[in-house]
Amino acid sequence: MPSQDGRKTVMVVDDSQVTSMVLSNILTEHGFEIVGTFRTGEDGIKNYSTLKPDLVTMDIVLPGIDGVETIRRLVELDSKARVVVISSVGSSPQKIMDAFEAGALSIVSKPFEEDKLIKILNKVLEAY
Repeated sequence: MPSQDGRKTVMVVDDSQVTSMVLSNILTEHGFEIVGTFRTGEDGIKNYSTLKPDLVTMDIVLPGIDGVETIRRLVELDSKARVVVISSVGSSPQKIMDAFEAGALSIVSKPFEEDKLIKILNKVLEAY
């Protein structure tokens, strides 16, 4: 559900503080509301039900449980969870397949182009 001012809410799960900050700044500039940033999959899972974001951006390589397992658990919590992977695992076809099988709706490779990222996130929000 959009926030009161109509912005789409996003939860960022990435172990890199720099990436989380860059993502948060870009998304905020494009009218998204960041409802939470988390460095581990466990923290993302723990807070998902409370925050109820419209969209989750997910890194694959995380400390503890990885992004693929985190996606799987988020989809178990909410079958309508919208997760977009933002990761540098573009060179690993198996990880990409695993992420889609777990429930990811799209994948954006790091480093990403700002315009392309926003276009993909908006497309996922409109389509699902």
